[in-house]
Amino acid sequence: MTDNEILTRLKNVKQLLQYNQSLKVGGLTLSFKDNRELTVIGWTNFIHLENLTERQSIIELNEIKDLFRLMLNSSKGLADFAENKTIKYYLNYDDAGKCGIGICSEENGQIFWQAQLRED
Repeated sequence: MTDNEILTRLKNVKQLLQYNQSLKVGGLTLSFKDNRELTVIGWTNFIHLENLTERQSIIELNEIKDLFRLMLNSSKGLADFAENKTIKYYLNYDDAGKCGIGICSEENGQIFWQAQLRED
């Protein structure tokens, strides 16, 4: 996806999200729930889940948050829409396109673990 395509999607994000549609933008999937919760989902770069550690998961979760901040800075419409919303960030594992497996999530600075990973 090119930068222009990403910017075009960001322009339309408010309309799609407010009608409970999910939207893939860049490497993230955005969705909106219950008129208050903005969900930002990113995917681990690890091919084998057993190689992922807790520390690496937190690094990847921070990368998701950084990418979303870049999107907010690039789109006033998205920034306005996200204002006063609860934002939940998720790091998921793509199980060969079958389904997404939750690894961890963050809300208000608190990490929640969905997967048991090895420690560093």
